[in-house]
Amino acid sequence: MLDDRRLRPVLESVSLTSRQGPFHRYILHRYVALALEGRTPLHILTGEWSRRTGGRFNYPGLFRTAYVAADAKTAQAEAERILAPYVHVPVRGALQNILDLTRTDVLERLGTSANELGGDWRLLNARGGEAASQQLGHAAYRAQRIEAIAYRSTVWSGGVCFAVFPERLVSGSWLEVEDPDGFLRERIP
Repeated sequence: MLDDRRLRPVLESVSLTSRQGPFHRYILHRYVALALEGRTPLHILTGEWSRRTGGRFNYPGLFRTAYVAADAKTAQAEAERILAPYVHVPVRGALQNILDLTRTDVLERLGTSANELGGDWRLLNARGGEAASQQLGHAAYRAQRIEAIAYRSTVWSGGVCFAVFPERLVSGSWLEVEDPDGFLRERIP
């Protein structure tokens, strides 16, 4: 990947895409149970849990990132890497300023590849290091014009995921849990 000095102008000039939902997310059943009991906020879309623990495009403790997928099967495959019961959460929404890493031309401009960005970020974080994907996520977040990053799933062939920066959503961009019963209400912004 390009170094930070060369990456910054590319992120300021690269063409961004948009996407309308639906989106999908799977969350741990225990978090839903605790939230319904009123013991803790659910944080389905706020990105608070990933701020604390890290994710593919955010190093722990730096900024909030909400992870969703373009389809339910991809969201399920992403979640099932950890063996635990999950709850499927459909999400409506619209995102306007997406850095689309599913496009080869964008990867080339950034001087990276799907292989580099798909590396094991958890292992690097456990050793105190920051993965290339997290470095790119941090640079995209600092650029302030990027609301989300679209990227290929590393566990579901053909699947597309989105790392959404809730604080960067512009007017007209939003995500909302689709729950007709109203138990899991959450909307960003």
